[in-house]
Amino acid sequence: MLGIFSRKKAEAKIAELQATVDDLESQNAKLRERLSKRDDKSRRAASERQDVETTLHMAENRIQVLEHELVIKKEEAASKITFRNTETLSKKNMQDAIAKIRSVSSPAETLVTIYIPPGQLTGDLSMFDSTGLAETGAAPLIDNIHSTTGLVIFHDRGVPSSISTIIAPPLPVTKTGISTGSTFDTAHLRDLTESDIITIVVIAHAGETFIGIADGDRFVDHKIIRSSVKEKHTKGGWSQRRFERLREEDISNHIRKAKEAFEEMAESCKGQAGMVITAGDRAIAGEITGDSEIPTLFRPTDIRVEKRNPEKVLKEIKSVRVYELP
Repeated sequence: MLGIFSRKKAEAKIAELQATVDDLESQNAKLRERLSKRDDKSRRAASERQDVETTLHMAENRIQVLEHELVIKKEEAASKITFRNTETLSKKNMQDAIAKIRSVSSPAETLVTIYIPPGQLTGDLSMFDSTGLAETGAAPLIDNIHSTTGLVIFHDRGVPSSISTIIAPPLPVTKTGISTGSTFDTAHLRDLTESDIITIVVIAHAGETFIGIADGDRFVDHKIIRSSVKEKHTKGGWSQRRFERLREEDISNHIRKAKEAFEEMAESCKGQAGMVITAGDRAIAGEITGDSEIPTLFRPTDIRVEKRNPEKVLKEIKSVRVYELP
């Protein structure tokens, strides 16, 4: 009897444990199913992420290609735009040109005047996009002028345009900005063109340098410093190096003589000269005038000195370069 009771008790315990096992197995199966689904989801997510990264990488490459093509297209467009006309005007001719520009009027107030000081570009002007020049692609053309005196631009943004002219004045532009109205603002350009400040002019070349004091449109004093400077040697080797050293000594001696002459002239008009204008060899000119406290302007032009006609030098050094946009 006792054995039967113990067996039934054991069977009940087994059944209970089996039920617990079955329940745990059921839970385990559910957990495995959930884990499997999560693994599938993770694999899909990883695959989708890889697809997205691949698509993003292709898009970034495409953007780089398009940006490169855009730069090329802009350069090609800029290279096709050229000035309709360029010319160099004397002071008198520039005064006549300013008078004509002043006479232009537009009731619609489409006349744009732009003053750009030396060292600045069209991109430095916050209102340049509103001038009508940006749409024409003229900005790269304007920026490539590299004028040491800055630029003055007169542009009619009306249709048809009556004028679109760029002027590199004889003296540095000190005014910055853009104005629009029924007439052009020529006042500052007129001041730069008609200025009669006393100027020291230095035309520097190895072996020959012109130095003069100009009051208005004439030289009140000038001299030409000449020195013996060896021509360039092209044979090569030790002989060339020795020759070049001797040539450099000749140039140094010439610079010393020219510098002394320049300092004498600067002292003679001390407190009166308002500008030093140099041309010719920029490095030599810089050596000659480097210690001067007077504002110095380099004009990138190759002027040759004529002993009997120094005023021709002054006309060239104070000339104005004019560019007309298409």
